[in-house]
Amino acid sequence: MLFSAEQLRTPRATQAYSFTIEQPQIVGLMGINGAGKSSLLRLIGGAHDQYLGQATLGRHTLLTHPADYRRHIGFMVDQLPYTNRQTPKQYLQLIAAAKQIENSAAVIEATLAAFDLTQLSQQLIRTLSLGQRQRLNLAQALLNSPSLVLLDEPLNGLDPNQQDRFWQMLKEQPNQRAIIIASHHINELVSHCDRIMIIDQQQIVFDCEYTSTSYLALTKEPVNESEHWQVLHPQIALANSATAFASLNQACYLCEPVDKALPGIFKLMADGDWQWS
Repeated sequence: MLFSAEQLRTPRATQAYSFTIEQPQIVGLMGINGAGKSSLLRLIGGAHDQYLGQATLGRHTLLTHPADYRRHIGFMVDQLPYTNRQTPKQYLQLIAAAKQIENSAAVIEATLAAFDLTQLSQQLIRTLSLGQRQRLNLAQALLNSPSLVLLDEPLNGLDPNQQDRFWQMLKEQPNQRAIIIASHHINELVSHCDRIMIIDQQQIVFDCEYTSTSYLALTKEPVNESEHWQVLHPQIALANSATAFASLNQACYLCEPVDKALPGIFKLMADGDWQWS
């Protein structure tokens, strides 16, 4: 097991999170604005002072060894925090010092090169384009070779070409780590992730690992477990082909491949035709 959350919450929260990531994979975290995506990433990342429950990353636990736990996490916030006089190289030097990275000078040079930032390393960050700042933001998150990477709205403000470059850089990274990406870019997530988790009102209401041949059916009434499909939510089932849902066709809002079904579910939600609870 790579990561687990067991009844994890802050003392004031009324809802707790429990889930595991068994192997390196890219997990997409979806939800409408205000659902709690960023809050969950901060919770996993150890950004709060007090916790209930437990978060475990490899051999490190958040409650008993918080410093060791945080050193194995990379966090890309939605907007890179920097001062007006900082350069990319100076910024990475600060991150390296905070995370106690060994051979930091060599690591920083290699990271600048990997993210096409070498020629920009002495410029002021405030003069960089949004796409360049996002590359730097991703670079700092990966600087410590983390086991778990948390990315909060990394696609915001990027044009389609920049989004493609982002995914390319992400997939060029070593595959020994898990990545959780919170974003409202639904189509991008379902195209590039191995697993989708949906959060609604500070609860994980849907969790699905899928392949390019997987189908989802959203039913009008609760559906029972079957040898033909897996129930992921009382009204959502997963199968390896559309034919598995033949008996449900008249009782479905939709039955489509995962990459089309999830945007369809969110459209039904936006139109007020369906809710998670």
